[in-house]
Amino acid sequence: MKIFHITRSTILTSGVSAFVAEIASAQAAMGHDVTVVCRWKPEYPLANGANYNVVRYFGRLKERPDVVHIEAILSWYMARAMIWGLWKRIPYVVSPHGGLMP
Repeated sequence: MKIFHITRSTILTSGVSAFVAEIASAQAAMGHDVTVVCRWKPEYPLANGANYNVVRYFGRLKERPDVVHIEAILSWYMARAMIWGLWKRIPYVVSPHGGLMP
């Protein structure tokens, strides 16, 4: 299965970055084709063949995943990711990671 994880960045001090790196690496170890799509240069290391793709505009992505995991909700980048998934008819899952907390 081809899986995209979409996040704004993967900075070393972020819990979301740690989660994304761990889940992407674990899925790659299970034999899935995993790409972490982010807007800025990645800092967090990936393992087991998972890779990064840095893009600002989703229309530039050449590959079509089977499923997309959007790793936050409160940014324009993530809103564009959801619109891109709808437009391309790609199933997606959204994890707010605390974005709905008061």
